[in-house]
Amino acid sequence: MPIVNYSFIIPYYKRLRNIIYVLQNICEIEADKINFEVIICSYEYDASFFDMIEMFSRQINLKVIFTNAPWNVSQARNSAMKQARGEYLVLLDADILLPFDFFKNLEKLHRSADPCCVFAGTLYNYDERVEIDNVDLPPYSFYKENYLSMSKATNLKADYRNDLKINIPWAFCWTALIVVPRRVIEDKSLFFDETFTGWGGEDIEWSYRLHKSEIEIIFNNVWCIHLPHIRNIKSNKKSSKSNYDFFLEKWPCFDVELVCRLGDIRANDMYYDILEIVKKIENTSGYKLCIAECIKNSERDLFIGCLRDESEKIININLGQYDLVNSYLLLGIKLPYNDSAVRNITIIGSVFNMFSDEIKSLIKKEALRVAKKICRG
Repeated sequence: MPIVNYSFIIPYYKRLRNIIYVLQNICEIEADKINFEVIICSYEYDASFFDMIEMFSRQINLKVIFTNAPWNVSQARNSAMKQARGEYLVLLDADILLPFDFFKNLEKLHRSADPCCVFAGTLYNYDERVEIDNVDLPPYSFYKENYLSMSKATNLKADYRNDLKINIPWAFCWTALIVVPRRVIEDKSLFFDETFTGWGGEDIEWSYRLHKSEIEIIFNNVWCIHLPHIRNIKSNKKSSKSNYDFFLEKWPCFDVELVCRLGDIRANDMYYDILEIVKKIENTSGYKLCIAECIKNSERDLFIGCLRDESEKIININLGQYDLVNSYLLLGIKLPYNDSAVRNITIIGSVFNMFSDEIKSLIKKEALRVAKKICRG
């Protein structure tokens, strides 16, 4: 069996015209001495989709996994990744066009970079914040003739990551175009969490686990063009809020809290300013900043601005009759609890007052959401 260099991993549901463009594009990529496969996990059985598969399977090594389960992009990616044979996996959305020299560029990058690193591609013609009510898609030839033979799609706007100094890399690792070594996925079991449903969060949580596994994420060395599709901002925000709440419940820590509460851009901009204050508190006291969840008389209370030692004992307040249930390395601007989930929240003033007015306001607002009563300690 020949060695497969690259496996394209494509989740698909109800974007037939876009996926036709994508496969036509893949057929035309320069692939001298490159052996690749395309694996699509499809959540529909449309007759037109079958006709498309038959047409393109004559030109490329194309495999399709069908399922009648409810749409779940994490499950789709996982199903395809588990069937892949390529040395590298190219995670690709069903609306992404690649430059014709894509493989040539990747081969150069792989010769010079850490073999375990991940490349996150620049997206042209994409902004998740823009509502799209209808789509008038140009013919594929428009993209082919104007962009795909170029070194960059200079007449299209690059996504906003291109203008940032990235301080929290995992928060910007979008799976529209990601190149990752297959052995990294398999050795560290870095598959997507299928608990996430709807739009948003599942790729960021996945890239957070890449970060925790000390896998380097490199930006802006590969690029692509995003094909437009209908986008409902209100629906996406509702879905992403639920997913980001779950993300913080799963990984309750400082940087996840910042991203889940402030969003990627604002969290990225404020990261080192807030981190400087946290480090000042911790270096001065010799302890870790946290929140503490406690139980007293079957009632749950929280303490914001606690300090804990290496054994996770809270040292700057007397818990008295309380039983310590959990402590988390959080500021308190976003808490992994439902509305009115606790009886009291006590905010430790000596710690609280070291933060900016903006952070203090966010802590107060979040405390009012979670607790029936707010106290100052």
